[in-house]
Amino acid sequence: NKWTSQKKHIENFINEKVYEGRQHMLQYNVNVTPHIWNQNNMKIDYTLSYPDKVGFRNGTCRPIFQYDLNKRHRMNLISISTSIMDFGLFGGKYNDYNCDAALELCKPIIDVCRRYNGSLVILMHTGKNNFKNINFFYSELLKLACKTN
Repeated sequence: NKWTSQKKHIENFINEKVYEGRQHMLQYNVNVTPHIWNQNNMKIDYTLSYPDKVGFRNGTCRPIFQYDLNKRHRMNLISISTSIMDFGLFGGKYNDYNCDAALELCKPIIDVCRRYNGSLVILMHTGKNNFKNINFFYSELLKLACKTN
C-alpha cells in the first residue's frame, strides 16, 4: 500500500503516469517487489545491479520478463540490468578507480551490449558523488557508448 501510494503521489506531482523505475536494492525482495511493481502496471524495472562492479546482475544485457517464483509464471514486468553505476567505481566505498581504469572496466560492458543488441543502463547519482572528475568520466563514457564501429 505504501509503494502504491508513493507512486500515485509522484504521478500526481509530475502529471504523468510512471511505468519505469528502479527500486533501491536495500528495499528489494525478489518474492515481493516484482509483484508490487507488476500489480501497479510498471513496465520496466532497472533495479538489478552490482554495487561493487560493472556487469549484468540478471545475467544478460537484454531485457527479460520477471518470473513469479511462487506461482511459476512469467509476469508482464520487464527487467533490465543497470550495468554501470558510479558508486561501484568511485568514492572508496567499494572501489576508487581513476577515470581511465573505470572506463577500461566499462568498455567490455558497452561492447557486449552492442554485440548482442542489448540495453546499456547507466546509473549516475546526482549531487552525492564527490569524485572530482565525474563530469569527465561521464563525458568519455557516453562517447564510448555512442561510438559506431
